Amino acid sequence: MKTFRLINTLVWTVETFETGRAPPYLAISHAWSDNIFPKQLPLNPSFGGNAVRQTLLKRGLDSVTYCWVDLFCIKQDSEDDIYGNAEAVLIILTNELNLTQRQVDYGTAQLDEALAIWKEEAWTDGQMSQYWGLGEGRTKLVQAMKILSRFTNATWGTRVWTLQEYLLATNILWIGSDLEPISIDDELFVAIPGLCEQLDITECTVRGDSIDNDYDLLFSHFSGMAASRVGATDRTRVMEMLGNRQAFLPVDGVYGIMAVSTVEISIQPKESRESAWKRWLEAALTAGHLRWLMIPPAILSAEEAAELTCEGVLCSKRHELSSASGLDRVTPYGPVVVSKATVSLTARHIGPCTTLRKLGPVHRCDKGWIHRHLTLIVYSKGEWSSAIDIAVAFGSGRYNNKQLILIAQVLKNNYDRAVRFIERRMERKFYPILQSEPHRSVWADFMQLLSRPVMDTTNFGVGYLIRVRCPMTQIPFLTVLVTNGLRPKGGLVAFDCNARSVDRRHTLLICERSATEVQKQASDPTLIWHKAGVTISVGEDYAIGWDDIPLETINVGGSRCQVCKRTSVSDISVQPSLHIPRPRRDHARTIRRVLWKRRTKRVLKKITSKVIGLRLDLRDLNRSRRQDIFLNELHNRQFAPVYSPFHP
Repeated sequence: MKTFRLINTLVWTVETFETGRAPPYLAISHAWSDNIFPKQLPLNPSFGGNAVRQTLLKRGLDSVTYCWVDLFCIKQDSEDDIYGNAEAVLIILTNELNLTQRQVDYGTAQLDEALAIWKEEAWTDGQMSQYWGLGEGRTKLVQAMKILSRFTNATWGTRVWTLQEYLLATNILWIGSDLEPISIDDELFVAIPGLCEQLDITECTVRGDSIDNDYDLLFSHFSGMAASRVGATDRTRVMEMLGNRQAFLPVDGVYGIMAVSTVEISIQPKESRESAWKRWLEAALTAGHLRWLMIPPAILSAEEAAELTCEGVLCSKRHELSSASGLDRVTPYGPVVVSKATVSLTARHIGPCTTLRKLGPVHRCDKGWIHRHLTLIVYSKGEWSSAIDIAVAFGSGRYNNKQLILIAQVLKNNYDRAVRFIERRMERKFYPILQSEPHRSVWADFMQLLSRPVMDTTNFGVGYLIRVRCPMTQIPFLTVLVTNGLRPKGGLVAFDCNARSVDRRHTLLICERSATEVQKQASDPTLIWHKAGVTISVGEDYAIGWDDIPLETINVGGSRCQVCKRTSVSDISVQPSLHIPRPRRDHARTIRRVLWKRRTKRVLKKITSKVIGLRLDLRDLNRSRRQDIFLNELHNRQFAPVYSPFHP
């Protein structure tokens, strides 16, 4: 008979129950390092015991007289979901929240419209953007961020096991050191930070002048955690949240949350974190979670590159790379098989790729912030043809020719100014000069497109501009390939693995075949493709006709990948920062400038001569007039009649 242990809160003793027959109980989530409970029963007097009592009292849980605390109830043989079956999970924080349930309810009602905007992605609407970005709504968002940041001030939010407890819970209550239990909508932790970032509310984003650790944790820990809980992401994405959390044993970074991910592996004694992560990754791919194969590569150090093959995801960077992929659920076209780390999957052969030029990594300032607009402007190199290519590649098929020209004009015209700001390390103060209202409108939409799924893929890798040609549709298109820094040397082929972002745009898998396997056909089952990287989002207009391309089975990566075997560490060492080329000499512009100066000099010379001549003429005229007046005066004095009062 399997048993279940609970603490009776009336007498503070442990009681044992048969599984499935336990009374209603409150499950406690806390950080062990906070030491809120005594080492032995009873729990009173202690902060943890008082928190349990006050919660049962103030939340009207009269029927609940039992609680589950891991320190005293962990010894059990039941495999039941402890936190999911509880009446509620009480999260105990050691800092003050200074909130009542009435205040929380009132604030949530004030933010109902903001939640709706986030769900519908309507923040680009003119009226909505004006109100929430610049008007009274901005004040509400800033105040909401200040309140939400109170939940991040305790150790609880940075631990591995507390994340699992939060995600498994059916109902959640929060309580701080002020002993006032409250419940709050999980979507607020997702929507409010997200809106602040999209609307560029710098007072409370990771780019703000007054940024502190409270806001940073909202973005790096709580936002993704809450998104996973409300079901907005694939369940296996909880594994990406462990990269920024702490555990007593490093391997708990994998074991501690895999139950929530729905993919579990056996626990092996004294296993390293990297080994456990590799086994979990293979199990996830075998279970059909193909998004982990579509994770964009990152620039690696010598030690990191030595332990990784092309299909893998580096354990220490999994949270950054997974969140930057822009992918949630990737449903494979067919079964996925993993053998010796080689992934066999079903895909569509889109066509060959041609590498045009290297773009480089994204531009980061001294603080590590990514500046998208500066990156794109530098990619354009101040040249018209390059600016058009960048507008087309990153536009993902969204814009017509006129709009692409407007975007290219902004990229080209702001190049010199962008270089000056970068050289002076004033990136945060840079903003592009927009010539007209159409420029402002298209550029704002372009930046909005890049802020979410498109450009995030390039955050940690090296970009290459490529052209993909689809023989079936005869529609070539430009896009960006993201690699680990290694320029592909062999022939490249694009595959569609049914990886689509939230806005239904495609992410393609770009594979390279080794020189020793050039003679093999693409459909040859013995051919092992090397994962060169993935593309940024490709628009649906380019994908017209892809459904008619037959499916085929391909093998990617693993220990049999010939490209991985011949790749040395020195091959993937790249320049850590974005290369900024100086503007090339524009001879046509120089000639126009010289001719303009010559014309200006000739015109000025003519004007000067006319003015001088006019002044001489006026001087002569004035002198002659003065002489005439003087002679007339003398003549008048000599011949003037003599007047007398006596003369009639």
